[in-house]
Amino acid sequence: MAMLLGVVIVYLFRIMGNDYPVFKGLLFGGVSYIFLYGVAMALNFTRVSLLTPLPNLVLLVPHVVFGATTAWVVNYLMAKNTLEEG
Repeated sequence: MAMLLGVVIVYLFRIMGNDYPVFKGLLFGGVSYIFLYGVAMALNFTRVSLLTPLPNLVLLVPHVVFGATTAWVVNYLMAKNTLEEG
């Protein structure tokens, strides 16, 4: 799953550009959280059931951190690759 999300971030950077990578990663992490838990739970794709609001917030944090870190790494590698080519 992490590899698939990383590939999606690379394609999003190619489409939208490399500016503000951490902010884009934060948004991507939040959107992936909403999709993976919100939509999947609403459509009964998963057996996860969160009864209180605290686990929702606790599960949001790793998704946002993952998105920001992945976007920063992708931006760094894309910039490094651009410098080596040119």
